[in-house]
Amino acid sequence: MVTVGALVYILGYGVTAMFALIGSHIFVPVVLADIGGIGGMLTTFINNLTDILKGLGVGVAGIGIIVGGLMRATAFGNERKVAISNQAIAAAIVGLVIVLIASTVSTGMSAMFH
Repeated sequence: MVTVGALVYILGYGVTAMFALIGSHIFVPVVLADIGGIGGMLTTFINNLTDILKGLGVGVAGIGIIVGGLMRATAFGNERKVAISNQAIAAAIVGLVIVLIASTVSTGMSAMFH
């Protein structure tokens, strides 16, 4: 469940980051230069969208960690349930790391092109 949420976030974040980098630096100045403030509005919209996706990714990872912890707390020594809770916590942490790395790379790439 958490892994699917992380993949959805990564795909959505990757697409919006690509449009943020490519769209705001190549297409927007060339195509929208004479239209007015649409280029700035598009860049703002894409930045807001990436912030929302980042928040959703961190939220899903946090919920995954909490659910994994509750599963572990209610395992009552059952080895199978403990193993499942360990997998859930590990998947949530991996998803969180992926979200943070994607955010950092996107910020770095954006800073390089400004």
